[in-house]
Amino acid sequence: MVFSGRNPATSTAVNPTVTYSTVGTYNVSLVATNINGTDSVTFANYITVIIPPIGQALPYAEGFETSIFPPNGITIDNPDGGITWVRDTVAVQYGGFGSARINNLINTNYGQADAMILPNFDLTSYTGTPYISFRWAYAKSDVNYSDELAVQISTDCGVNFTQIFYRTGTAMTTGATQTTPYIPDSNTVWKLCNVSLASYASSDHAIIKIINVTDGGNSLYIDNINIGASATVGVEENLLDENAVSVFPNPANNQFQLTVNSNELATGKTEITIYDVIGNSIHQEK
Repeated sequence: MVFSGRNPATSTAVNPTVTYSTVGTYNVSLVATNINGTDSVTFANYITVIIPPIGQALPYAEGFETSIFPPNGITIDNPDGGITWVRDTVAVQYGGFGSARINNLINTNYGQADAMILPNFDLTSYTGTPYISFRWAYAKSDVNYSDELAVQISTDCGVNFTQIFYRTGTAMTTGATQTTPYIPDSNTVWKLCNVSLASYASSDHAIIKIINVTDGGNSLYIDNINIGASATVGVEENLLDENAVSVFPNPANNQFQLTVNSNELATGKTEITIYDVIGNSIHQEK
């Protein structure tokens, strides 16, 4: 192959790696040679090189509370056009009323990877170490196999992705194995993904995607996505139990939503005090 305005100028590799040092549009030529001679074809304007745009500033939070799906700059990668991510309001969510769900129980295209691709982020906009955090809930349909949950990041416009989080099997499950559709209930423990993005903090156009790989297991739910502060310095939610108090987004910057289950708090006087990350009391309700 012959590449104009590039390095190397030619390559005989099946999948060549070519570097373009200047923004612009370039032609690519394919040259074939055998005992009968040589022939070639040129693809005009086949390669376009641009400076990637700066991504969205942090922090970022998404809890799937609006009826629009996908929301907030998220796009869905659904290669087979089949079962993929949808908004769910039936399950008992980690926070609020909505979550994202993919139904692996009826997805028979085993090995299919469906991704929620978050908007490009400017990780340099965050003071300190940026993190990605979210909650998930999942159950198997059979003890012998499991779907997969992964998080990948790219800093080269999606050419290459690095896996920064992965769960499958027992490490992925939050509910009991069942052959009926899994719906998180009041006893569900939503597990936490909390991953440092320190290795990518110099990127101003990072792409992050949350991936489900189906193995015919059961439904996987995602809620409370946050890009910014580590979830370990967020608001504690264990005042009574997981369902008595919920906070979204968590961690929060300037605004958040606090939901209290009055039935669980009706047994006595309740006082709620909100502290910032350094321990200062910033609000109190009695």
